[in-house]
Amino acid sequence: MKRLVILFLAIIAIFPSAVFAETQVLDLEDTLESESITPLFEDYEETDDQITIYFFRGQGCSHCYELLNFLNSIVDEYGYMFKLRSYEVWYNSDNSEIKDEVVKFFNLDASGVPLLVIGESTFYGFSEDSEEKIITAIENEYNSEERYDVFEKMEEKKANKNENDALYILIPIAACVLIYTIVKQVKKNQD
Repeated sequence: MKRLVILFLAIIAIFPSAVFAETQVLDLEDTLESESITPLFEDYEETDDQITIYFFRGQGCSHCYELLNFLNSIVDEYGYMFKLRSYEVWYNSDNSEIKDEVVKFFNLDASGVPLLVIGESTFYGFSEDSEEKIITAIENEYNSEERYDVFEKMEEKKANKNENDALYILIPIAACVLIYTIVKQVKKNQD
């Protein structure tokens, strides 16, 4: 039994990803490569000026593959506007949890993939009808004076919730201290 425990601990130490999933985020070129798609562009470069498109996908998902091919096809014309952050959710439980948080944040009814997030716009599934809407969302977000990033907004919401939670704890404590001080003062005045 002791040998089995030691062997298990050794496997975890040598191959932690075999036991624990880790968040893995791919950029556009790495996502294309992971799906064996040849990039249709040569001079694509990511910059801080670009908006971030979040792409939740399943490895081997046909609709995800079509959406990725579509994004690949618009890089020459619109690539200066966006960079992609891709989360594979079928085989990576950490990425799946992130997708679930995004779905909950937007209050979406989206259990599958693909899910594309561009600013405040979300696209669940993919068809040719989505193409023009996706391009419009990219242009609108890129040209917006106040860009919207879902991960920044989720962090702000968590920070606000933590501040509110602290108030819910501090207010009763302060009330108890105040009541104690008043009672103590009243007793002192009666003596």
